[in-house]
Amino acid sequence: MMLLWLIKHSTGQIPQRDVLAGAIDMQTNMNMETLRASLKQPQVAAIMGEDMKTAMGTVDKIPPFLFDALIGAYFKGLAFVFAVEEKGWKEVEKLYTVAPPASMSQVLHPEKWLARQAPMRIKLPALNDPALRDWELIDANVLGEFRLRSVFKAQGLAADATTSTTGWDGDRYAVLKRKDSDEMLLLFYTTWESEADANKFAGAYRRVLANKYSGAVEPTRVLQKSKDVLIVEGGSEANLDAMIALLGKSKLARAQ
Repeated sequence: MMLLWLIKHSTGQIPQRDVLAGAIDMQTNMNMETLRASLKQPQVAAIMGEDMKTAMGTVDKIPPFLFDALIGAYFKGLAFVFAVEEKGWKEVEKLYTVAPPASMSQVLHPEKWLARQAPMRIKLPALNDPALRDWELIDANVLGEFRLRSVFKAQGLAADATTSTTGWDGDRYAVLKRKDSDEMLLLFYTTWESEADANKFAGAYRRVLANKYSGAVEPTRVLQKSKDVLIVEGGSEANLDAMIALLGKSKLARAQ
């Protein structure tokens, strides 16, 4: 709506969709580097107030993964609403009334929202297993397709970020800390739309681990089971099988 208003305000008319598509595509594909460069252009600086200039001066201090999350929701959401609006504003209204996006994957792939293709919900098993008696839960949540892209970028695998995460169909992670120690443990269950998608992700994530723990000794395991990929990072080598077995008890159900 902001973009439509700006164009109408400056040209006197609402643009055709094919004209608008170019502007939206440019913004949607903007990454941290291109946004930073654009903010430093003299013509942009000339129209910014002092408060805005001060705020923009902090951009270089924002961690890339956090910056990705901020601009991702903004620019990817722009393209998502534009795609839905092709079906009419009544369809856009449904985003705010009867059918808000069920995942960031639906935002990245509007056809999933239009088909009401909801992701799988994964329930990890109770973490009171004997294998975890020395560990305490720090956090458990869904990572999602978009944040998975950030993981790949953070490990220097930007080229794999999109290709290896397309086909995401759900995930759930748990981060634990060993009691009386700084050791950390990640249990991560992912599921994919096809076995081929799972295989592609599993191979790419092994490259993530190779980069992440380069020069360090860290127990890790990546196990593909059909359309599911189970990941363990941390703990001890002797307990990897037990951790994978524990992850294998997770329950999956399609979100409604």
